[in-house]
Formats: sequence, structure tokens, C-alpha cells
Amino acid sequence: MTLIVCLDPKGGMLFNKRRQTVDYDLCRRIGADFPDLYISPFSEKYFSGISCTVAKDPFAACSEVGAVFLEQGSAIEHLDEIDKLIIYRWENTYPADTYFDINPEVCGLKLKGKLKFSTEVHKNIVKEIYKR
Repeated sequence: MTLIVCLDPKGGMLFNKRRQTVDYDLCRRIGADFPDLYISPFSEKYFSGISCTVAKDPFAACSEVGAVFLEQGSAIEHLDEIDKLIIYRWENTYPADTYFDINPEVCGLKLKGKLKFSTEVHKNIVKEIYKR
């Protein structure tokens, strides 16, 4: 499966149980790039109008060829299921109290490419693609 996360430069994901920032353009891009996308109810409002499957446990619901968008919770416990990791890094560091719990290189994932792009909200987002 593919795991997708959005992080600030320090690996932050959430602050006070909320997203650090909202970027609907990026959500539409993720939905277009990953047609077999699974999200949690926490992310549902940001993917309104985008074809995806909402599941209480997206990891359990996702197929081997599907993609999980993770905003909260642990990824490390699903490491064996992850063949590909997509990290979208914001250009700004935001306040955070929840951090991504996977270091890709330490976990056997190799950086295969980077793509820089912008949205209306963020002038610089870097898409990092890691594979086993």
C-alpha cells in the first residue's frame, strides 16, 4: 500500500488535535493522483467532492494497491504494509505537538524522487517519493 502524509519541515502533523494548515488544492491533487484512496473521518471535510473511501480504520480497509492518507495516529505499526511513502512537505514550520513516527531511510524506504510545486495556499510544497 501507499501511505500519504503532509508534514512541516520538522515532521509535525498536528497541533492541539487539529491540522497545522489547510490546503484544498493539495487534497484535490492527492485525490486525482490516488483513485483508490482511503481516509479517516477526521480528514473527510477536506476531501469533500473527491472520490475516496472514508473508513474508521483506513489501514484495515485499504487494499494492497490502495493508498491511505494519514493525518493522525501512528504509521509505524503499519510499516510492514507500506510499499510506498509519499510525503508532502509544507515550506513553513508550524506549531506541532504530534509528529510523524516513521523515519523513511531508517525503516528501509529509499528516496526515489522529489517534485516541487505550489498551490494557492503554499508557494513551495515538496513531494517526496519513497519506495521499498
